[in-house]
Amino acid sequence: MKILIIFFSGIGNFILFTPTLRAIRNKYPHAEITLLVKQKVVLDIIQEEGLIDNVVHYPQTNSPIKNILVQTSLMLTLRAKNYDLVITNFDAQGWKLSLLVMMTDGKINIGYKTGRWYDKCYDTLLTYDKRVHEVDRHLKIADSLGADITDNVPIISVKDEDREFAKTIISRDGSPLIGMHPGSSEYLWRKRWMSERFAALADRLSERYGAKILILGGKDEVKLSEKISILMHTAKPLILAGKTTIGQVAALIEQCTLFISNDSGLMHVAAAVRTPVVAIFGPTDPVKNSPCGVGHTIVRSGIPCSPCLTYDKDGCKSPECLEAVTVEGVVGVVENKLMSLGFVNK
Repeated sequence: MKILIIFFSGIGNFILFTPTLRAIRNKYPHAEITLLVKQKVVLDIIQEEGLIDNVVHYPQTNSPIKNILVQTSLMLTLRAKNYDLVITNFDAQGWKLSLLVMMTDGKINIGYKTGRWYDKCYDTLLTYDKRVHEVDRHLKIADSLGADITDNVPIISVKDEDREFAKTIISRDGSPLIGMHPGSSEYLWRKRWMSERFAALADRLSERYGAKILILGGKDEVKLSEKISILMHTAKPLILAGKTTIGQVAALIEQCTLFISNDSGLMHVAAAVRTPVVAIFGPTDPVKNSPCGVGHTIVRSGIPCSPCLTYDKDGCKSPECLEAVTVEGVVGVVENKLMSLGFVNK
């Protein structure tokens, strides 16, 4: 049996998809499972789990004409594979992706109902439920195949060499190591708590607990991280944004006492490696996107108009819900966690 899974979402959503991958693999242990992705980086976090056999990168260039050529070539290559099952993971797949699914000529195509003409590209249409967590939404795909979906814990692979890298970067002296991710997807920048508040938070934790601050993020978050560092008065952060692989990031977060983050992919990385998370939510929905597992805390203002940010709705240009999340409010949550772990205010 040959299965093609088309997954064009980011790292965080991919981590939340891993229980579905595991369920499909358990249902079809001898199947050849191919993953079509836009971000090659997702390979670094599951390649040792045995959930997939092949990975195909969806080509994108700055030239519309070249895109047509390379993507047509990809479509023909996929069509020649004669897949028994083709799966997409997202409701907003759009007509281009739906046509790609149709042209692969899989025996069974599974997608989400949109009410638009390209629903005809699918044999099985699932209903997108906005009231459930993304893990559970994804698992409905596996459930439609008759797979066992009781194991809903996201997973991530951390390689030994990445753990060794983390040990060379981090020196532990008994003080708490606080990881921070002040960024988010660039096109979802409205999820970001204010830079000056991240800086003030780091200062408070440094002053009160002697905390070491580790700022992580992608290459597009280097300037943001440097800006926050400049705004700090007492904390002396180690900035590794843009300097590590996702595997190294996972190993570094695994070493952290706590991880403080906006609603982001690294928030889900932290939860997957079992590091306690303090997640700052504003315009996005914690019912759908909260970190999985125990020991995590969500900080949000809870004003009536939140959540408002979705993939098809931009939300506020200056979210009041994040403005209402104070430094002292987050400090209080973090202090409670640190004290429960045995750390004492200086």
